[in-house]
Formats: sequence, C-alpha cells, structure tokens
Amino acid sequence: MNSGNKNSFLTGLAVGIVCALSAAMAAILIYLTGVKPETPSGENKPTLSPTSALQPTNGASANKDDVFTSISNEELLSKLREINGIIDKNSLYGASDEDKANAVIAGILNALNDKYAAYYTIDNMKAFQESTSGTYSGIGALVSQDPYSKEISIVRPFEGGPAYNSGLLKGDVFVKVAGIDVAGMDINEVVSYMKGPAGTDVEITVRRGEELITKTLTRATIEVPTVESEMLDNKIGYIQVTEFDGVTVSQFTNAITKLQKEGMEALVLDLRDNPGGLVDTAVSIADRIVPTGVVVYTEDNTGRRDYNYARTATELNIPVCVLINGNSASASEILCGALRDYNKATIVGTTSYGKGIVQVIQYLSDGSGLKYTISQYFTPSGYAVHGVGIVPDIEVELDEELQKLSEIPKDKDNQLQTAVKELLRQLGK
Repeated sequence: MNSGNKNSFLTGLAVGIVCALSAAMAAILIYLTGVKPETPSGENKPTLSPTSALQPTNGASANKDDVFTSISNEELLSKLREINGIIDKNSLYGASDEDKANAVIAGILNALNDKYAAYYTIDNMKAFQESTSGTYSGIGALVSQDPYSKEISIVRPFEGGPAYNSGLLKGDVFVKVAGIDVAGMDINEVVSYMKGPAGTDVEITVRRGEELITKTLTRATIEVPTVESEMLDNKIGYIQVTEFDGVTVSQFTNAITKLQKEGMEALVLDLRDNPGGLVDTAVSIADRIVPTGVVVYTEDNTGRRDYNYARTATELNIPVCVLINGNSASASEILCGALRDYNKATIVGTTSYGKGIVQVIQYLSDGSGLKYTISQYFTPSGYAVHGVGIVPDIEVELDEELQKLSEIPKDKDNQLQTAVKELLRQLGK
C-alpha cells in the first residue's frame, strides 16, 4: 500500500467511525431479545423485530465533535496513522484494511463491557433481513453460543433437516464450518457459513465429548414450525414453543383453540431450550392466558420505563404448568415470569438462563450494524430476571441418559411427567 492509500484509508476509517457512531443514533432500531447466543439462538432465524425509529436520547447527537470527549478527532486520526505505519513496517503478520477497520470498531464496542455488543458487517445485516421471510437454506438446527466460552453448540437439530439426517446431536460443539475454524467467532457470523443455496454442500466438524466428528451436509430449504401441540392422556394439552417468531402467535392460537375443542382440561407449556425472540410475541401469547395488565416492563439507563400490556379480556382458566431449563431465555423468561406473577402457572424444571436485558440491532448508513444493550426488563411484580433466571416451583433435572437425545419420548420425559402429575393433582384426579 502506498502512502497516499494509507492516508486515504486512515482518514476514511477515522471519519467513518466518528460519523457512523453519531449518525447511528438516528437509525432505525430493531429490538433483539433472544440471541443466545451469547444466549440460545436459532440458526434458522435471528430474533429481530422492526419497531419505530427511536430518537437520540441521553445527549446523543449527530454532532461528530461530541463522540470523543477526552481526545480530539485530529489526535485520534494522528494516532491511527502512527499505529498503522508501525504495523505496516514492522508487523510479522500484518492486516488488511478491512480487518483493521473491523478491529477498531470492535475495540470501541469492547469498551462498553457489554458481552452482547457486536459489530455486524453488511453481509450479516442482509442475512438478518432475509431471515424475516420465514424460510432459509441451511443445515436445519437451533444453535446457541455460550457468552463466556464463546462455544457454539446444537440445541436442537430439526427433524428431517440436514443436521438431523446426518446424525448431529444436541450438545455437539462446532469446531469448523466450511473449513473455517469458528472458535471465538460471533454466532451470527458462524451461522452465515452454515447457510447457503439449497443443494450446496458444507463440511461441518463438531466436538462430541473428546471425539471430533466431520460430516458433509447438503443444505436444504428449511421451514420450521415454532409451535407443536398434542393432547396427552387425561385431557391434558401439550404445547411446545421453540422460539418466539413473527408467526408464533397465530400458531399458538391455532394450537390452543384446537386443544380446547378437544376438551382440554389442563395445559403443559414447554419452553425448554427456547432461546427467546420477539418481545411482542411473548406479550401476545401471555395476553391469551393472563388477565389484562402489565406483562413486562423495561428500564433504561436513565430510569425511564416502558410497559407492555395484556389488553384483551381472553383468559385461560385451567391449570397450567410451564417447563423451563437452563436454555430457556429472554422472551421465554418474560412469558414465564408473567404467568407466575399472575398465578396462572406452576413452573417445573430447572432454573432458566437469566437473560433479562434487551439488545438492539442498529443499522448504520452503509448497511452494516451494531448490537448493544439498551435496557433491563422486569416481570409485572418488579422481579429482575437478569443474572438469576426464573427459579421453578418444582425443581427437577432431566434424567442424564435423556440429555443427549435429539427426541425424548414423552412417556420417558421425567420433567414432563412431573408436570403432568402436578396438573392431575390440581385437577383432583
């Protein structure tokens, strides 16, 4: 790179960072509550919900001179030029212009001490937009990322999908995707490697215990239902919600209406391994069960509160048990907390994940984006979920031999059977 190109790159980088950070405050915000990411997250569909544009708050301004208070833009640019010159002249490894720019942005986000903060490239953001169509082409698995180890693992392979058909199992940890070592990568970037045109192949290497397993999967078009239901014995309905998507409300309403027509007397609502999703969806489902009133409220760094309400008179007046586990996160915890606070359900299982904070995806002017935390949410009674989760009323671990199965027979599912017994007790049967 000649000196003119270096200076051009650095000027564009510094000015671009400053302008992007300030202009971003006026961009459209998209609420994100279930990236598991991080917290549990679906490989099939990032949890996005378009909302109205939010205006700058807390002194945010489009004036670029307000971005840095302790260092002027010229000083920043000078320091970046100096560092870039040193690296280009002396570094054994070097770095591309794009990698340098991404690293600077990542460094700014890292200063937030926000483990959910991330920078998304233009391609990442396009993938988010495509995901809202309800279908995608990929390997067919719900995946999650541990926020501390950054390991990405399978939460659930979808029946009939490429991951399921190849023998990949719940708990398998991704080591390589498409030949790329994915250790420490953001889950959304790794998911982008899993996706691709239907009919194309992708090589996946996973770690299962101490064993490394490599499979070649043929991507397929995946259409994943988010709600499954059936009637169990003794007129006990069973509804499993795997994520809170835009179509989940109608699917849930159809399921509960069908079960009611079949004479449902009690309900098991299974939210195990549900990473969350759209807040509005969780609120709408709660609205189908609880009386009118607050379902959840959020509080930002100024103490300002926003409330979400159940507004319809429809209420479910039968015994309900909710199943949760350590992978039940975010919107799952919103729904679970509301049902508990209104005394509409008994909670069974193990303590939930404890993700009680709200992220936004904020588009930048070039089509890339930022994700960061903007508020904390509380159940109607004021209970703060974050870091503690929802503790079940009846605590029961899933039997160890069942924990690695992709599908657990309902008659062998000790958590489900515990919930059924509790409902039978409440019914007096």
